[in-house]
This record gives sequence, structure tokens and C-alpha cells, in this order.
Amino acid sequence: MTNGRKDQIIKLFFGLILVYLFIYTMFSIWLIIFPLQSLSESIFNLFSLTLELLSVLSVLMIYYHSIKSYSYDYDKYDIFSNGELIDDELIDDDQCESIALIIPIYKENDNLVINTLKHILDLDYPKDKLDIYLAHDGELNNNLIDYSNKHNINYINRKVRLNFKAGAINNIIKNINNPYFFVIDADHILREKSLKVAMSIAKKENDPILIQMRADFHNLETWLQKASCYLHSQFFGVYQKSRSYRKNALFAGTTALLNREKVLKYGGILTKTIAEDTDSSVYWIINGEKTVYIDWIASTGLVPWDPISQIRQIWRWNNGLTKSLRNNFKKIIKTDKISIIAKLDILSTLFLSSLGSLLWSLNFIYVFMYFNEINYIRASIGNEILIAIILSASIFVMALSSFVSDKKLNSNFNRLKIYDKFFVINFLGFLTLASQPFLIDGIIKAWLNKNTIFKRTPKTKEMSKKKNSIKIKYLSGSICIFLFGIGFGILSLQSFLIRSFFFSWFIVAFIASLIPLMIAIPNYRNLEKYLEEKEKVFSSLNIG
Repeated sequence: MTNGRKDQIIKLFFGLILVYLFIYTMFSIWLIIFPLQSLSESIFNLFSLTLELLSVLSVLMIYYHSIKSYSYDYDKYDIFSNGELIDDELIDDDQCESIALIIPIYKENDNLVINTLKHILDLDYPKDKLDIYLAHDGELNNNLIDYSNKHNINYINRKVRLNFKAGAINNIIKNINNPYFFVIDADHILREKSLKVAMSIAKKENDPILIQMRADFHNLETWLQKASCYLHSQFFGVYQKSRSYRKNALFAGTTALLNREKVLKYGGILTKTIAEDTDSSVYWIINGEKTVYIDWIASTGLVPWDPISQIRQIWRWNNGLTKSLRNNFKKIIKTDKISIIAKLDILSTLFLSSLGSLLWSLNFIYVFMYFNEINYIRASIGNEILIAIILSASIFVMALSSFVSDKKLNSNFNRLKIYDKFFVINFLGFLTLASQPFLIDGIIKAWLNKNTIFKRTPKTKEMSKKKNSIKIKYLSGSICIFLFGIGFGILSLQSFLIRSFFFSWFIVAFIASLIPLMIAIPNYRNLEKYLEEKEKVFSSLNIG
């Protein structure tokens, strides 16, 4: 089947669903407003209907990306054959352009950073065309200075961490002459041919502003780490592959080659949000720049080791994406440089965080409606079955798409056993629901345009003294959510006995409310153990 034929089938599929949703919405609005119900009943039903429809539309984008990602052509560039790299097809050394390779670091373990640098020094790229910059924010580090001097690495230090990672990168790219720069995180190990692959694609694509490559992760020891890895597998293996057709890939903050002149044209890496990577690429895309994604694993890094690190990372994403939506909404709507699908993709991506928080808050609205006997009014045209199927099946469709992608690349997540994968999929679904209460304040701050300081979770053993207060906050929040969960559990039982619609909402809220405490109790004791184990890993790395 040709790609054109596939696109027609996809459009027909989504067209039929949208027609159904339109009819369902119109009938529901009619029933809510006519005959005239009480004002409160109409308001609550219209508000909940709006959120339900937005959630369905967001899920439809998941289906779109999942289906589209199946058609990703691994061999569209002649440097690949069946997804495998053909070394002889890479550009020659004399065709390579000068690259500034930037490693932003802040409160990183010395051994981890030096291990990353050792692998960078072994990259297959002309040495006279590669400048390495260690962008260190914080107090001067003599170990890193000595290693840098010994291996001709540029050590750039900023005592004041102005504008965080974006500021560190901008501080370098504004003062160099390299036409390209490559960003890699301190815990990511680059594959030997990564820079040549990126430069080969840049030449073939006529110098796009961004070449984003895939990152993999190798420390898959706990369920939380596996879930975090799977989350990244979805991002790269489904969303980014789908976006590659439109050349609208998002910057992941690492493992990416960027055109320095084009980035500087837009003021460098943007600093208006704490999700500088996504915010910058959104701005480039709506201004008509080409951002390319290559589904080839170019680096392997570490996923968070403990639940607090993961929540902080997700909090940063949610706050940053929401603020990006606030800043760019009008520009996204007005731009004529991208397609309607691209606009919907960007809007749904940036709004997803707010939608998650709104849907969590909707549980309490349904509690109010339940106690005040406010009717739940909707059109009865099979919606209970179809919409439930649309929502429920989406996580498994995305999982299947992600598995197919990972199998092709032989990623570390693909090496997990089948029962591990099944558990991780369901675990991540409930974990996403359970994390929403921890993210609401970040969403509110973003919409209010409040400046946010993102405090990274320290990685080194000596920095763990401050962990106790963080652990207490996390445990206290988990207990509060658990108490809400008990209430949802009682309501789910009551609503089940009277066959109320609200049962489905209450039971999901009940289960999701138990998870934070289930994670908090064992990890409260083990958090120091995580840090100690991480220290062992760092200590085992050889410094040379």
C-alpha cells in the first residue's frame, strides 16, 4: 500500500470519528440547554463536556501519531539500509563542517562528566573541525579544569546560573565561529559515528535549523526507571517519527545538531520558559524553519533514579510547555507557515499538561454534582461505548507503535521481557494520573506567568543532606492525596450500588490516589540507597 493510500485511509478514519463527535456534541449541547435546565446544571455539564471533548481530541492526536509513525521510512537517506548505518555512505572528512560540541553541566558528578568526555574524544570526526566546550555552571571545579586542559577541552565557567541550561549554551554560541553546534547532556554517551551521521543529514536536508537524533537509556533497574524509559520511547518512537514527515520535530535538549546562525537569528535558545528545548523548537517551527528527526540511536544516557527526580522533571516539562502555550498561542493560530495538522499537534502537545490538571480537578466537580444530585446530561448515541474505547485503547495503540519502533532499533527497552512491558504500560498510565496533583501548582504558575526557579535534584552523595525536607514534602503530599482517595473509594462504592454514571470517574480517581503513597512508602526509606548505588556507578567509571 502506497503512502498516499495510507494517508487517505487515515483521513477517512479520523473524518468519521470527528463527524460522530460533532453530532454527539451538538445533541448534548441541545439536551443541556433545551429545555432550559437550572443554571448550575447547565454550567457544570457544559464545562465537563468541554473537557471530555478536549481529552478525546488529544487522544485522537495520539492515534494519528501512532498510525503515522508506522510508515516511517528508515531508508529515506542512503546512509541507512533497513535502519542500519552504512559507514561508507557517510560524508568524507573534507566535507565535514566545523562543530562546537557543548556539554552543559550543573552539580554533576566528576566521574560521570569525565566518562562522557572520554567517549567524545574517541568520536569519528575530524579533530581539527571539532571544538569541545564544557559549559560548567557553579563553583570552579579543579578536577574538570585539569582534565580539560590535558585534553584540549574548553572549560567555560559561570558562577551565576543565569537562564539555566539555555543561558549556558547561549553564552558559548554567541562567542564562537563554528557554523554548527551539537548539544549533549553530561550523562549521555555518544556513539562513535553520531556527529558524522548528523552532518550527513544536515547536508542532504539543505541545512535545517535542527537535526534531532534519538537517545536511549540503559539503567533500567526499577519499575520507575522502566516507566521513564518507556515515556521517552513514546516521545521518540511515536511522536517524533510522526513529526518527521512534516519536518516539525521538537528539540529534546540533547543529542542534537543545530545551525548556529539560524538559532542566533531567533535570539539563541529561548529563555522564557524552563522547557527551553521545546519552547525554542516550537518558535522555530511556527516561523517556518525545518526541524528534522532521525530515528537512529545516537546516544545512551541515564533516566531518573528515584520518584522525586521524576516528578521534578515532569513538573518542569508541564510548567514549561504550559508557559510556551501561553506565550505562543496567538502566533500558532495566525502563522501561515505550517499546516493545520502541525498546528493541532503543537497545540495539543502544549495544552496536554493543563488538560491533565483540569481532568483531575473534574473529579471534584463530579463529587459536587453527585452530592447535589445534579444530573449528568449527554446525548445517548452510543457514546458510552465508543468514547470509552477511544480513550482506553489509545495507550495500547501507542505502546504497540513504540514496541515496533524499539524492535527495529533494538533499544534497551525492547530487551525487557513481555510481562515487564505489559506491567510498565499499565503502571505508566496510572502513574500519569497519580502525578497530576503534584503538577497543578506548576500549571497555575505558568498561566499566571510567574517566574519559576527549577531546583534540580542533586545527584551526588554529599548533596543529599537536603533530601530530608524534600522527602517529607513528597510523603505529606502523598498522604493528603491518599485521604482524598479514601473518599473517592467510598463514593465509587455508593455510586456503583445505585448504578450512577459517576462510578467510572470515582473508581479511577480512587486507584490513582493510592499510587503516590504506594511509591512514597518504600522509596522514602530507599532514597538514600538510590544515591549510594548511583555513587557506586560513578565511582566505577575510570578517570584518565
